[in-house]
Amino acid sequence: MASISTAENLLISGTGPAMAAVFTNPLDVARVNMQINGEGGGQRAYRNTGDCIAQIWRQGRWPAVQRGLKTAMCREFVQNVPRLGLYAPLMQAWRAADGTLSDGTADPFGKRFSVAVFCGAFGGVFSNPLEIVKARVQSGRYSYRGPLNGLGTIAKGEGIAAWFKGADASAVRCAVGTSSQLLAQTYAKDVILASSWYHGLEGSPAGKLWLAYCLSGLWSGVVLSCAMQPFDTARTRLYTDAADGNSRYRKGVVGMLDAMVKTHACEGISGLYKGLTGNIVRQGPHMAIAFSFISLIKSGVYGDAAT
Repeated sequence: MASISTAENLLISGTGPAMAAVFTNPLDVARVNMQINGEGGGQRAYRNTGDCIAQIWRQGRWPAVQRGLKTAMCREFVQNVPRLGLYAPLMQAWRAADGTLSDGTADPFGKRFSVAVFCGAFGGVFSNPLEIVKARVQSGRYSYRGPLNGLGTIAKGEGIAAWFKGADASAVRCAVGTSSQLLAQTYAKDVILASSWYHGLEGSPAGKLWLAYCLSGLWSGVVLSCAMQPFDTARTRLYTDAADGNSRYRKGVVGMLDAMVKTHACEGISGLYKGLTGNIVRQGPHMAIAFSFISLIKSGVYGDAAT
């Protein structure tokens, strides 16, 4: 079997999702705008995700629906290097430590869950500065020329500490999302690879492996969206909150809970799930494309045996 080093796995894990962002960023722009739609009980600007995309398109055509693309690609890379890239190396290290590295048994749920939560929380905090810039640009409430300009503007006007505004929300969101996503993706891929249907498929090993990654990635995107939506909505509202002293929500580690409580009070439980349809429509294809790119890169560089 082709050998992929930890450094190479980290690089590939960040590159695949960054490439996928090119295709799914318009849906991410719609997700952000739907999550702040009618915020605080105000008038709703969009009826649904489709209406949101249509209105943004009319405002500025392609540049408008691709707002924040450069930042989105950087964010995907920075977040997924630890979020996806560390999962396999940490699982291998744990197997080596407890003597199960070569026994062929499936990893228990608790082991997979613990590693996924750690990777998700780490990736969430690590990418938080770029998350803030991305959400602000995509919301249309702020205008930055790119990720570096956004980070510099925030540091100059609000202090470097503002880069980690809502980092607790990001850690919780990514821990919930990553644990649900990686568990769904790895279990789904294991089921597909072990199925008689898969073994009966014709085609090259690389093509079959790509299909397994694509299907398991699609499923994981749906599971991820449903699990993390309330945390995602709260985080988006924290990131796009006013920075001029007229903020809606408290600062610090209680900001996420404050955003969730106030959203529920004004808009009900449905307020926390605003944009869920758009998130599923975005996350499903995004993860399918991301894992497809990961599979294609591994197969292209390391041959059919690379997994």
